[in-house]
Amino acid sequence: MLPIKRFLFLKPGSRMLSIVPGNSVGRFLKSNPSTVTVDSTWYFPNDPRNAFAEFTKHRLTDKTVFFDIEDVSDHSSPFPHMLPLQSQFESQVSKLGIRNDSPLLIYDRSDVYSSCRTSWMFEVFGHDLEKIHLLDTFAGSDISTDHPIDSVSQLPASEYRATFDKSKVILFEELKELVLSDKIGKDYSVVDARSGPRFKGEASEIRPGFLSFLCVALE
Repeated sequence: MLPIKRFLFLKPGSRMLSIVPGNSVGRFLKSNPSTVTVDSTWYFPNDPRNAFAEFTKHRLTDKTVFFDIEDVSDHSSPFPHMLPLQSQFESQVSKLGIRNDSPLLIYDRSDVYSSCRTSWMFEVFGHDLEKIHLLDTFAGSDISTDHPIDSVSQLPASEYRATFDKSKVILFEELKELVLSDKIGKDYSVVDARSGPRFKGEASEIRPGFLSFLCVALE
């Protein structure tokens, strides 16, 4: 049996994540040949690295696709990488060649945060949770390829159809109403997922003039 770590929340119907250790990814892909590997690396603007340039030079496999959370986002919003409309998600995922029944192995080269964002987006738009897997670290992977490519995907286009799950998204106005109605701490908990220094205001905002926070409201 492959050493896939599975983390379960106790609440019925909660999300289930399957984590594939880097030193077992070769065996995982051999056992699951239809898996689409997804490089979802994203760097903050102050980081000089270029995620797509890295992808074209070095990837997990020759069939890995590049999923850009900034590109697959609502460009009409004044805020970066906001959740796209269903039609936009369908169109861009279809161009990558991902199908509704595709098992996905999602990873990033950073600190395993943009890959979590990508997996959540697929969850929100109805991809089967049993088919979403996260690679725990790209650096520790037992396979990779340096074959050069110049596009985000080598797969033929598909016809991906999404189903938006509103229960997994909360609008700012909705969160504000929960705060004003004194439901936070009673009916809901809010978890800020930023790093400690950013949460405490000890670290400068990476994007000057942009007030950011990342939270999850739990019922």
